[in-house]
Amino acid sequence: MYIGIDLGTSNSAIVGRDSEGLRLFKTDDGRDVLPSMIYFDRRGHMLVGSRAHAQAELAPGNVAQGFKRLMGTSSHLDLAAAGKSITPEEASAEIVKTLLRQVEAELGGVEVTGAIITIPAAFNQMQSEATIKAAHMAGLEQVGLLQEPIAAAMAALEGAARRDGRFLVYDLGGGTFDVALVEATSGSVTVIAHEGINMLGGRDFDRVIVDSVIRPWLDAHFALPANVTTLPAYKRLFAVARLKAEQAKVELSTKQDTVIFLSDEDVRAEDSDGEPIYVECPLDRKTLEGLITDRIDDSIDLCRKILKDNSLSHEDIDRIVFIGGPSKMPIVREHVSTSLGIPADLKCDPMTAVARGAAIFAESREWDEAKGRRKSARGSKAVKGEIDLRLDFTARASDQRARLKLRANLPSGGCKVRVTGPEGYDSGFAPFDGDETLPLPLAVMGENAFSIEVVGEDGRRLCDVQHIVIVRTEATATAIPATQTVSVKVAKGPAAERRNVLVPLITKGTPLPAQGTENFRLRETLIGGEEGRFDVEIYNQAEGVDDPVLNLPIGVFRIAAEEVLDPGQRLQAGSPINIHWQMDDNGLIACEVEIPDLGLSIQQKNFYVPEVGHRNFDGEEGAELARAQLDSARQALTETQDALRQKNAPEISTLTRRLTRMEELLENSADAEARRAATEEALHIQQELARLRDAPDNRHAVMLRDLAAFEDAVSELVEKLDRGTVERLNQLGHSAREAIGREDWSKARQIIDQLYATFYNALYEQPEFILGMFADLAGERYAALDKALHDSIVERGMACAENGDIDGVRAAVRDMLNNRMPNQVGAKKVAVLSGLIA
Repeated sequence: MYIGIDLGTSNSAIVGRDSEGLRLFKTDDGRDVLPSMIYFDRRGHMLVGSRAHAQAELAPGNVAQGFKRLMGTSSHLDLAAAGKSITPEEASAEIVKTLLRQVEAELGGVEVTGAIITIPAAFNQMQSEATIKAAHMAGLEQVGLLQEPIAAAMAALEGAARRDGRFLVYDLGGGTFDVALVEATSGSVTVIAHEGINMLGGRDFDRVIVDSVIRPWLDAHFALPANVTTLPAYKRLFAVARLKAEQAKVELSTKQDTVIFLSDEDVRAEDSDGEPIYVECPLDRKTLEGLITDRIDDSIDLCRKILKDNSLSHEDIDRIVFIGGPSKMPIVREHVSTSLGIPADLKCDPMTAVARGAAIFAESREWDEAKGRRKSARGSKAVKGEIDLRLDFTARASDQRARLKLRANLPSGGCKVRVTGPEGYDSGFAPFDGDETLPLPLAVMGENAFSIEVVGEDGRRLCDVQHIVIVRTEATATAIPATQTVSVKVAKGPAAERRNVLVPLITKGTPLPAQGTENFRLRETLIGGEEGRFDVEIYNQAEGVDDPVLNLPIGVFRIAAEEVLDPGQRLQAGSPINIHWQMDDNGLIACEVEIPDLGLSIQQKNFYVPEVGHRNFDGEEGAELARAQLDSARQALTETQDALRQKNAPEISTLTRRLTRMEELLENSADAEARRAATEEALHIQQELARLRDAPDNRHAVMLRDLAAFEDAVSELVEKLDRGTVERLNQLGHSAREAIGREDWSKARQIIDQLYATFYNALYEQPEFILGMFADLAGERYAALDKALHDSIVERGMACAENGDIDGVRAAVRDMLNNRMPNQVGAKKVAVLSGLIA
């Protein structure tokens, strides 16, 4: 049996596909979907799904939920009340195990030929790899991935009367939002483009209800501290409040008003005056809709973007298919459809469609390798007899008809061909001239067996009867596009003025699978027996943003001199370094680093460090990480606003609203999920600001502002610089203004980058600057990859500073930078140049 699993943030589902078609496997209490929740008691006993959900109000500290949002991080789910700490991958594995037990409960022992687990389109490499890891932990070996909107698109065509056209899949789940632009032809799905927002879903609506409805009600009725939402004494109150908010949200899909009620026994906490706290808070649909409309508008903006990027209008789209629990809310369906001017298609079950599409896709793959590969859509046979006959045919089709092409070198005289098939199909003998194309009806879903007989004029068979099988499927996917651009960090520019940029290996939208090679050179000489290494750093790159600081690192190959060189052996600067890459149609990339001068190719796991991209959002350091990213975004927003003050750019107000929302979220929350949401959104805001600044109409104002700000900074420190550096800076500044004046934007940006590089290279030689940089980095422990290593470097650097050993402090700065998260934080003065040059 082939298995499709929708591993959701709030709910999960499992569907099987065998020769009899698709089958949804229900939970043990008869529900279509399994709540993605896990409960542990103090003795370590575990409950999953509805039973865990039932315990969430009684013992919220023992329940893990929403862990899909922490996949691909180093955060843990700490269930303090149960004395348990598990990873998001371990929690997800338990959900998968429970889903598989649902299959066993209905069918007994069944062999899983292959399984597909769906992921959001916005999932990065680390999250995708974490999902595969969770599947393996659950005992699934033959398992692959599929983006949720593609699965939904395939399910939307299952049994549909209309199997052609262009439509949008609007997938709003518990934790993520995806939209796909899909073209269907006779049941064959082509995903033209898709986009997603990692941290937008029903759980965000729940949080809005808590922050904007329940919290103000509590403040009006009880004496509570200003930071009540972050205090441990009230953790239970707000955990249960969030569950009640979710219930109210669901109720308001079918009712106009409700009351959110928590008894004092539910809350088990007192206010500052010793009064027992309870909640009895009214909420109506209109109020709820007003609270979440801005988030729905964010999703609509993404739908408009995907249409604009593909030169389409609403008139070019037939319908919107709504997927995911929150999409059942009236405000979502009505507001989205009305705003876009596209009719809604409500025939698909939004809760199970993704799992159904995944099962359809699972059947379309050969499972002779771990992650599977696509089955061929074409088949052929050749047979020798009195004639040489060749058959070319459609091996897989989502339509009710297929084609069979027959070719043969025939003897003189007439020949005939007959085809018989399922449901009594018989073409009868028809003339055959040696080149014939026949339509074949596919009467049944699944395998359709046909027999082909060729006879001579006398009725004698000219070759053995041939048998072929054509599989009719509910839908097929013609191509799976890469959802992210994957790039490598390289240093670019003249030797003394280099800056880091990203060079794509594979670009978003490339049909998968794909492979290729990119050639680079080594920046610095490595000598065996001495300290030294070069990193090949891999990133998910945002569209139009080539600064590594503004993109997401997903892993690194760390190649140390001592591991690849004998003592005294040299690998000279400028030596070729080739990166061979391949991305399978699961969207997972694999790289091999070739060093031709050493005759060496490196792809071993011990060189690859994916954890470089992982973040830990737990505790105070997780909060500091989020605050730092928000501060960086606020600074970028202020600078851009200042540069474009005369232009009244409408994007600024939108980005300001989004950033303020995240700042308030962080201030009012103490959980890892909120910190990750704030951190990701801050990065996305910075990426949008980078694109806004680089827009043709804005470049002149932005570059003049950057140049003026730089000159102000130089003027404050000019007395610390030597005459040669000052003259070089003045010359570059003059050249930059000339380039801006003639609108040579590429040259102007290159010169401004050279200005910064020249300035900071000069400052780097100043003891005061190095001591200041050391102090800044020492205080940013949250940004360190290895916290213990950071502490030891700081201790060493402080000893050097006390002894006046500036070179020792400089070495400590270098080591802290090498132990730092690759894109944290975006100050130019602390950039570590890539070990590769373009």
